Amino acid sequence: MDLSNFRGKHRRSKLKIYQYLEKVGEASTKEIYQYLKQFRNSNQTMNIICNILARSRHFEVIGWVDEYHYHGRNRGYVWGLANE
Repeated sequence: MDLSNFRGKHRRSKLKIYQYLEKVGEASTKEIYQYLKQFRNSNQTMNIICNILARSRHFEVIGWVDEYHYHGRNRGYVWGLANE
């Protein structure tokens, strides 16, 4: 898949997320955020990444990840590639 398959804002970030999920299979939002942080030109916030994943037809929710900390519970989605 190349950049021409993605439309709208954040096309390069969508392509990097797609390539990462092709390689890994499934990843949580936090793992995707950590992966994108290593690239200098894709300085995306967690809010932007969540919007990219939720609004793009290329990605779908697989499940949830629950993390428990001393200050409470954190629930995040696990993402995968959509069957097109």
